[in-house]
Amino acid sequence: IFNTKVANALSGSNKRVVVLCADSSTLEEMSSQSLPKNSILALIKDAASVGVGKGDVVVSCQPADSKSWMTSAQLGATNAPVVVLNGFQYNGYKAFEMAYYLKPMTFNSGICGYCVRQFPYDWVVWSVKTAQPLDYTVAFVEAQGCLRPDLQRVSLQLTK
Repeated sequence: IFNTKVANALSGSNKRVVVLCADSSTLEEMSSQSLPKNSILALIKDAASVGVGKGDVVVSCQPADSKSWMTSAQLGATNAPVVVLNGFQYNGYKAFEMAYYLKPMTFNSGICGYCVRQFPYDWVVWSVKTAQPLDYTVAFVEAQGCLRPDLQRVSLQLTK
């Protein structure tokens, strides 16, 4: 699974890799994978008991609710880098900048384009009809500390 590959890649830095999962099913799945020897696996809600420190790197897997996002962000305050994987974009916590994002946009049950982000470049709306990016700046919606692309406006641009 992708989360395990990232944890293994980060373990080469000789830092302890703290892998935090949002739910017990992800935790169970991750525990059956080949994680690096210098890793710790726990639930996000139990992060305080793990003792994340300056020499660690944190992988936060699938934070879905605001509390999980806030916990992940607070771990970054310990000077430990935090990598969020598979975070549900509709709850994207604004303390984290999305690095890679691909959202297919549909109209009449067919894909009409994509909302794309490839760090360090700007967000792009790609039209299937013209096979080119649109001249459009992606707007964002904020609610309760969460920030996400305004997919409704993106959809309107693609269906003009």
